[in-house]
Amino acid sequence: MAALLAEIDRSLREPAAGEIRTGIIVEKRPHEVLVDIGFKSEGVVSGREFERLGDALDELKIGDEVPVFVMREDKDGNLTLSISRALAEKDWERAEELMRT
Repeated sequence: MAALLAEIDRSLREPAAGEIRTGIIVEKRPHEVLVDIGFKSEGVVSGREFERLGDALDELKIGDEVPVFVMREDKDGNLTLSISRALAEKDWERAEELMRT
């Protein structure tokens, strides 16, 4: 129960640059993917992400859960997100955990 309350509390906080969150794909467009991370508006994955993710992006469907790295928030409150950066950060976390154990 405590873990659930902590997760709810974390999801209500504004996302900060450099933070990794789990989001749900809500829309795929030709040059961007909209991801809901529980903030006031969806975040956008676009640009170089499409090149970095390649075929992995094609496998993602609406409704899929994905980890996203919060890159920045513009003055209008729009979030720029990165799936590839989140995956790389998670790989580093796993590597560090393996080194500790």
